[in-house]
Amino acid sequence: MPQVPDWLRIWYRKPQWRDIRDYTRQLNDEDIRPTRSSSPNQTSGQSSSIPNRLALDRVLENKTCSPMSLHDFYMYLQHIEHSAENLEFYLWYKNYEAHAQRSASRGNAAEMDGEEVLPPPPGYTDPRSWGEIPGVSGAPATIEAKRSFSSISESIMKAEPPCARLARPETKWTDRFFWWSPSTTTGSTMEQQLISRPAPCARGTCPVDPNDVEKGPAVLPLQLSTQLSKAAPQAGNRAELDAAIARFLQPGAEKELNISHPLRQRTLAKLQVSSDPQHLKPVADHIYEVMKNCSHRNFVALGVATGSYETICVGNLIGIACVLGGFLLVLLRALYPHIGAHSRWEVFDSWPLWWLGTTVPLLGTQGMCSIMLSLSKRQTLPWEKFEEDNSASAQAQRAKLTGTTRWWRRYRAFMDRTIVYDRKMVKVEDKNLRTLQRLIMFQCSVGGAVAACLAVLLFIFLPVWKETAR
Repeated sequence: MPQVPDWLRIWYRKPQWRDIRDYTRQLNDEDIRPTRSSSPNQTSGQSSSIPNRLALDRVLENKTCSPMSLHDFYMYLQHIEHSAENLEFYLWYKNYEAHAQRSASRGNAAEMDGEEVLPPPPGYTDPRSWGEIPGVSGAPATIEAKRSFSSISESIMKAEPPCARLARPETKWTDRFFWWSPSTTTGSTMEQQLISRPAPCARGTCPVDPNDVEKGPAVLPLQLSTQLSKAAPQAGNRAELDAAIARFLQPGAEKELNISHPLRQRTLAKLQVSSDPQHLKPVADHIYEVMKNCSHRNFVALGVATGSYETICVGNLIGIACVLGGFLLVLLRALYPHIGAHSRWEVFDSWPLWWLGTTVPLLGTQGMCSIMLSLSKRQTLPWEKFEEDNSASAQAQRAKLTGTTRWWRRYRAFMDRTIVYDRKMVKVEDKNLRTLQRLIMFQCSVGGAVAACLAVLLFIFLPVWKETAR
């Protein structure tokens, strides 16, 4: 079925939450007792509730900005779903596969050019002959591979999104209105004028280039290949693979993947006789399906929010108060000082209250605050609160409330997380996410206007107005 373009998706539907444990258990049961003929990648297309510019592939390629960046996705998997090993394994597999293809292509290119091939060192095996049984990897290469694997999470944490890579220091306010700056001299060259212009991402907005020029460098800087350069290529590849098996695939491993037992045994049996990356592809497809149909959906559902749970609760109370105020105003107009004293058109005086009282709760269902949306800012997301709760300022704030009463501590803790007292507002850097948030705000405003019009029609024809009273 062809996908609907983004500009035709008028009404946005928030992705439904999926429990990763139940979804993974279902996939493992299907692997033990297959019930479908097609592969996972063919049956699971892009969800219609997730825009193409926020798809999982763009997140894995580090093309998205905060709070949809690769760093945020890793923090979400680590603190919310507790499945960070899925992302670490998948990124390592793509890196391992790309390195294997480059090694094979270099060998083919050397043969086609007719270059003289030097004799291989002792113990070296051509990467194209990975079907053969390799020898036991050397101890130095194994130690280096294990050390490199311990830095995978650090490499993901330090991956810079495109907005951070292209941003420049903030320019003067005059540069926002003129192509030239008053501080530049008349004899400045064209190169200096181009340098003085603000960068396209200087204010946190990255331009959407159809050619995807904002794609950054690889997340994993091929540390394994660099550290194992002194060893034979085949020994380095085998040591890297052995370290991955001990870290992800062996039962009881440090970061054991949640895959079915038959899939694990088949993969381990094939890897015992070959280092071909194709043997890891079924495991990588399984992990990719879990991230795409479960983890990424939940990540987008939480990341699209701009307000905390406390802010949404306060907003819902304000919305309910506005709706009740609209009904009270209509009743006072209809019955005070007596029936038939006011015109029916005065019902529209309550229309703004009904519109606001309906729009705010509708935005709350999407986890959004209208004030934060208008400022293109957001409060801290659930995976960002883990770092704040362990900070020194948070601990000092909790120490100040130890001597107060219990209800007052709860009230202060609740209000400190609303936009009234929260001073840790962060700008939404991803332009595509801001576009989605504005679309949600527009559709909630339309829904509030429709509800307000229905409320007006409910009261405007009652026999209590000057035109209808007898």
